[in-house]
Amino acid sequence: MYICLAVNMGRFLILSWLDNPWLTLPLQVLQGFALATVWASATSYISLIAPAHIKSSAQYILQLLYHGVGKGIGSIVGGAVISVLG
Repeated sequence: MYICLAVNMGRFLILSWLDNPWLTLPLQVLQGFALATVWASATSYISLIAPAHIKSSAQYILQLLYHGVGKGIGSIVGGAVISVLG
């Protein structure tokens, strides 16, 4: 999981330095690899640590945090940062 997070960090740094929008397309290949690996790692970890009677609830909470809360807060905070810093 840490390797994929490092790949994402490197990808975001490279994306911030690019001037040509077409150069972002090759970097999106890394996004697919990183997302799939992080998601597989996270669900496997949840499956290992959650007690048997709440495994499905733990998977649901992971899904909720990633797709609901994480993206919602990320868009609000990202918008605020962009409006302040330009």
